[in-house]
Amino acid sequence: MKFGTRLIVAVLAAVVLGGAAVGVAAKKKKKGDPTDKTVNVKSQLKPGPVRNVILFIGDGMDETAVTAGRNYHLGANGRLMMDRLKLAGSVTTYAMNELMGSKKPFYVTDSAASGTAWATGQKTGLFRISSEAFTDKPLTTIAELAQRRGYRTGNVSTDSVTGATPAVQMAHVRMRNCQAPGDGVCLTDAKSEGGLGSIAEQAADSKMDLILGGGRGDFEGTIPAGPDTGKTVIESAQRQGFDVIGTKAELDSYSGKKRLLGLFADGTITPEWNGQPAMREGFVAQRCETGKRPAEQPSLTNMTKRAISFLNKRSKGKKKGFFLQVEGAGIDKGAHAANPCRQIGELVAFDAAVKAGIQFAKKSPRTLVIVTADHGQSGQILPGPGADKSAILITNEGERMVMGYATAKNDSSQEHAGITVPVRSFGPRAANLMGLKNQTDIFDVIVDALKIRAKK
Repeated sequence: MKFGTRLIVAVLAAVVLGGAAVGVAAKKKKKGDPTDKTVNVKSQLKPGPVRNVILFIGDGMDETAVTAGRNYHLGANGRLMMDRLKLAGSVTTYAMNELMGSKKPFYVTDSAASGTAWATGQKTGLFRISSEAFTDKPLTTIAELAQRRGYRTGNVSTDSVTGATPAVQMAHVRMRNCQAPGDGVCLTDAKSEGGLGSIAEQAADSKMDLILGGGRGDFEGTIPAGPDTGKTVIESAQRQGFDVIGTKAELDSYSGKKRLLGLFADGTITPEWNGQPAMREGFVAQRCETGKRPAEQPSLTNMTKRAISFLNKRSKGKKKGFFLQVEGAGIDKGAHAANPCRQIGELVAFDAAVKAGIQFAKKSPRTLVIVTADHGQSGQILPGPGADKSAILITNEGERMVMGYATAKNDSSQEHAGITVPVRSFGPRAANLMGLKNQTDIFDVIVDALKIRAKK
């Protein structure tokens, strides 16, 4: 090789090697930007199949209720368990204006129509429990679809289990107040008229593996027609394979093989906290009274943990997992009563139950957890007393927080609000609920995740 040729080759080699060296140097990783939280969100994006779904419903839990609970319990800069779920969005809550003969929206829903939307994927009229507007046709629920495909199913609430939110997964009636045999509003839904019966009767007839909450009084009524004529609903449930219990001690020690019906109060389970309700005058700054629930009644966290354990054990080793709905009902009831301590205490208790669900999901990574609400409620955090009714709370960080209530005239029950509510999710497919969603989208996400959509 001539000198000139060797020189050209040497120069080319140097350029190539030098370029490679430069390339290596360029690929050295820089330290991450500590202000960039993208990795936090990415860590909660979970791909893969879903085995279990836990749906948490905070009744009346709008963003004001969440903020009031955070402020009082943890401080303005604190974070609830649900706050730590990075995959978040909002949900519209309107119903169908059936009462005015229209299929157009009615902008302020009740729990029955709202629950029907996420439970069945269809909008309906006010007061309906999983039944079609105008036709009364039963609408198939997530729980019923899951049962047909071999999933275990559970229903937990601090309300009576015949209340609207738990009812939407296991009953079909025109009027939500058709809760017990003999209720006058049942009309054609009554078994004596050839219907499916009251909500209590349909719960006993259902294929639910576990039902926990209040409402024992509704199960003590006598069934007027059908195979259990003359028996109480509790006796009907026992005949159909339920063990029936009534105390926290019985729940904690239960090791039976049957399906489980826990009825821990005649009506609603006792609120965790209490305090002076909002008033027009004479209100004073107060701290909430805690520890008000009787020891024989289980907490929402207690019921949630036992339900998860029960369903998980029953589905262990099988191809299909479970679907569980959990309702914190007292947030709504506290707001109706313009009682911020009840409202906040039930929010805090609900968040503790959410924590139990997340802890399970972290150990069982094929579990999708969804936290949302059925509708907005009354109560606003105000700079000072000025609403129709006001209450002043001294928060855990020693500051005054004023709650104002003004969605009802005189002393009647405070009303719902037609606003969006939060939805926060964790686990596989959780990202599908980010952004602004309709309540019917919750149904779609769950049935697609569990692969239980009904064939057309």
